[in-house]
Amino acid sequence: MFTQHRVLKPLTALLLLLAVALMLSALFTPSAVAMAKPSRMLNLSGQTQRVDHSGTALNVRQRLTADLVQIGLALQTYHDVHGTFPPAYVVDATGRPLFSWRVLLLPYLGEQALFNQFDTSKPWYDRDNLAVLQQMPEVFRGPLAPRRSIFTHYAGVAGPGTFFDCVQARIDGTACAGTRLAAITDGTSNTVAVGEVAQALIPWTMPEDVDIRTHPTLGMHGGFSGVLKDGVPFVFADGSVQFLSTSTPANVLHAFFTINGNEVGVR
Repeated sequence: MFTQHRVLKPLTALLLLLAVALMLSALFTPSAVAMAKPSRMLNLSGQTQRVDHSGTALNVRQRLTADLVQIGLALQTYHDVHGTFPPAYVVDATGRPLFSWRVLLLPYLGEQALFNQFDTSKPWYDRDNLAVLQQMPEVFRGPLAPRRSIFTHYAGVAGPGTFFDCVQARIDGTACAGTRLAAITDGTSNTVAVGEVAQALIPWTMPEDVDIRTHPTLGMHGGFSGVLKDGVPFVFADGSVQFLSTSTPANVLHAFFTINGNEVGVR
């Protein structure tokens, strides 16, 4: 018995070491660490600069913030050029939604070449547009998504009276109009535009976002939710980024989600 015990002891230690090695290897797989190549980011001067999105250069919180800052800046630039923020989606002559605002934003994210590959006369799921679907920009990928993912990590706030309000247009089968700055009477610093959707599967070119009528709180599957436990990040209409606690009351969230509900000073 004594000899058998002496043999089992080092064997047990070896098994423990193997288990630890397997755990560490799992932590550093591409699905667990952002292995994305650097992407382009527009600075305030309108020039394009490089942003390192590697897992060693930015932690998850910094990556989420950097992505949303970039999206917010692109939204502002789009408004400067067109006089409105992008509509939630683009429609054809019959009012059928074709593709998302995320496609419209490509030229303002330093992705003009990718935008040129997209046939804007056809829906996002058309065979001619599937190649673009497979080339999701890093800014929409999020910090932990696999390299080949087609699902956006960020979605717009949709529903009545929101930044991406196309409710009536969808009912009427008409074109969806973008929101103007002047329409955000609650103040741009009090109005959310885009947030993290860690538990939603939305192809990034698909004309789909988070409807606050079905997802009024944070942490819901298919709604706004985060990979971090301390909150969900959002970019506001003024381009600022803030993490909102998952325990934020529904009435406070509704104030943030709407553009003209007369709820000011909630931040």
